[in-house]
Amino acid sequence: MTKPPVDDLSIIVVDDEAAICLLLKEALQHQGAVVEVANNRAEALQLAASRQFHLAFLDMGLPSDNGLEILQELRANNPALVGIIMSGAMIDSYAKLVEYQIDDFLPKPFSLDQIAYLVARYRRYRQGTPAKTEPLPDLLVEAAHQLKSPLAVIKEFTHLLQEGTGGDLTAKQANYLAAINENVELALLQVSHLEQINEPDGGRAKLSPETVNLSDLLRTVLDNWQPILARHQLQLDSIQDSAVETVMADRQATEQILYNLLDNARKYAPPGTAVTLSTFRHDDTTVSIQLADEGPGIPQKHRATIFEPYQRLPNHQASPGLGLGLTIALRLANLMKGELLVADGENAGACFILRLPDGSPS
Repeated sequence: MTKPPVDDLSIIVVDDEAAICLLLKEALQHQGAVVEVANNRAEALQLAASRQFHLAFLDMGLPSDNGLEILQELRANNPALVGIIMSGAMIDSYAKLVEYQIDDFLPKPFSLDQIAYLVARYRRYRQGTPAKTEPLPDLLVEAAHQLKSPLAVIKEFTHLLQEGTGGDLTAKQANYLAAINENVELALLQVSHLEQINEPDGGRAKLSPETVNLSDLLRTVLDNWQPILARHQLQLDSIQDSAVETVMADRQATEQILYNLLDNARKYAPPGTAVTLSTFRHDDTTVSIQLADEGPGIPQKHRATIFEPYQRLPNHQASPGLGLGLTIALRLANLMKGELLVADGENAGACFILRLPDGSPS
């Protein structure tokens, strides 16, 4: 088999469905690509032994193989191979796709326009288009869209239980259901922001800033997170300035920011240490909400980039997550005319400060 010229776009399609292979091959050849087709793992590895491919389209679930695992084998001798996973079923673990460093997801059935878009985007990448000018991958937008349905179902069943459909509830069960419902609402909010993060206006119309009682908001946060952190042997303390009563903010967005920060503390603060949530006045018009832990902290050299999408500290690469929590938190803070900062903590751990407009009457 003769190797194509270096400038040619070489693509391998791995799928057991003849119709899919034919459609993809014709569509990709129409885009000027050199295309090879494999129906299984053995054929794919045999083709890869004699050619370096730029792009791989792989079916998620072959009869006896897994497209994710095949991609890893293909990358053993070609680390730069861009992998696009295809599936006709709802994906139940997008974290798995991220773990395997999948570059994009193509739901079946797909259109020829989608194929043309993926090829054009890869060609821009090869020409040196800066990564930060690209929107978030379609994988995440699709993930956010598909997560809405199961979350909505959980929300509806929670409401049914709260209404007594499943029988009488104890006070503790009612409190737990209320916490579940609130967290489902926040999950739906975060999914919504993932969907909107590529929009030119950033979904500004979705937030509704109003005067929020800070004590009530923090009590909700503490009630939800004290049991969670306790299971990780972390103590959640609160220090509130009684002179700071309100902020001008969207309540759900503010809770989401604090939840993202607390989740980071849960992941990285060592057991037996404290996480402290405190409030104080920054100046005449601004209130600060600070979250500090006693973990490894954020080195100075990384503070300029931790709010960028997918940025993970070198010693956090093995931890679960996509590296989007701080990106979304900063975006929400900015949409509320606030800011989110990282600072030096008193106990050498991570210290984040959320600054929001004061909600007190002027």
